Amino acid sequence: MISERVTVLFKSEESLNECVLQDETSLKLMECIEPYIIQRRFDLSLGEDADETPMRFTWKNDTNSLYVIGPHLNYGANLYIGGDKQLLKSMDKQDSILTPTYRLYHHRDDVKNLFDSFSKELNLNVNINDLIDWDWKNKQYDIVSVNSTLQINEYSIVKPNTAIPKISKDHSATYLTIDKLEVGMFYVDLIEAENINLTGLRCLWEEGEKNSKIEKCLKTSLLYKSAFAPVKTSVSNSIKVSLEEPIGLHPKLIIDLSNTTHQTKYDQCEYYLFSQLPLELFVDKFQSEPVFIFGEHNLESPDYKLLNNSWGSETLFGLKSDEINEITFHSRYISPEDGRPGLREVSFTPEIIIACDTGSDSIDTNPFYAKGMGYESYFTKDTVFYPLKFESLVVPIPYPSFDNYKHVELLTSSVIIVSIIYLLYKLFGPVTSITKPKPMNKQKKDN
Repeated sequence: MISERVTVLFKSEESLNECVLQDETSLKLMECIEPYIIQRRFDLSLGEDADETPMRFTWKNDTNSLYVIGPHLNYGANLYIGGDKQLLKSMDKQDSILTPTYRLYHHRDDVKNLFDSFSKELNLNVNINDLIDWDWKNKQYDIVSVNSTLQINEYSIVKPNTAIPKISKDHSATYLTIDKLEVGMFYVDLIEAENINLTGLRCLWEEGEKNSKIEKCLKTSLLYKSAFAPVKTSVSNSIKVSLEEPIGLHPKLIIDLSNTTHQTKYDQCEYYLFSQLPLELFVDKFQSEPVFIFGEHNLESPDYKLLNNSWGSETLFGLKSDEINEITFHSRYISPEDGRPGLREVSFTPEIIIACDTGSDSIDTNPFYAKGMGYESYFTKDTVFYPLKFESLVVPIPYPSFDNYKHVELLTSSVIIVSIIYLLYKLFGPVTSITKPKPMNKQKKDN
């Protein structure tokens, strides 16, 4: 059985009324002057013999927020594996890092290989490609396998004056039949801390074959708690995140929270920086004192000695409010390349968040997404997050040239040989006699 649920979040009630056109079998979203967000969710049963190990695949390619109907996804492609399962059949443990809550495979750009490994592991009777029109450039994905059920979430941010295909049970591009279809069209009626209230319409289709008619559309109000509470744009703009200039081999990250006045109704709140670091950058945990660091943090080895160990590391730092925070990273020696020496540009995305203990037992339940197996899994279930800043930075790291390799090798060998000869000469060479001074005569001594 395949069920589909579509959620459309408009900016205002006016946009909802003006941008939706309904007929007997479909809803059409007209060109709208304001952007809006669409979430498409498919739920598939994996069967009784399915592997019950919780797994999650996410993809995020930009810094656009999914507002109140989506989780906060880490940049790039991420595959999380929970439970006791250590490896995928098609992947090696050297491609991952191990944390107390999951094993993580990560690629910043190579999304296809990572997703193919995930889908092969599921042994689905249904091809996911028949449900989703993949668009790695413009869409975000959150796919969760838990309790013998696969949940596929696709998020799109529709730009102003853009038309999209109609919403109906007729997926003409595939042979699959959608057994159940539900569409919710909302706008935000109230935001109070983590409490969200959406108002709009909820439409149901008759169960049956393709081209089923819309059974009914009802006015709906939906009140829930969001684990990732939205913040005002002015708060995000007041936070300055940058690399200290000039950027050297020990790049220093500057997080300016001195002008940030973010008020919450909770007393137990802390600022944090979370980041996934590529292999070329690392944290010295004895110098910077992170809350944690998982993954590759060997202090001595160059990057080409660690390529078979992991993809990098995942780290969390505590920050002080009303201050300028400084965090020092370190760059590794990287492999030479052909041609002249140059700079390799390495990017990472520091995320600034506030985490608050709420004491609520309903924070981790949400009608739009499942909380867990991301940085939120490092906190208690009653924690609400305020994502404040999400910005990619680039660190230029110098690399040598292979063209100079022979010259360096010859010079190094020459110095070693000369040094050995000198040491051998000093150890086994002719002994120089020492001439004893003549004793002074008594008369001169008395004088």
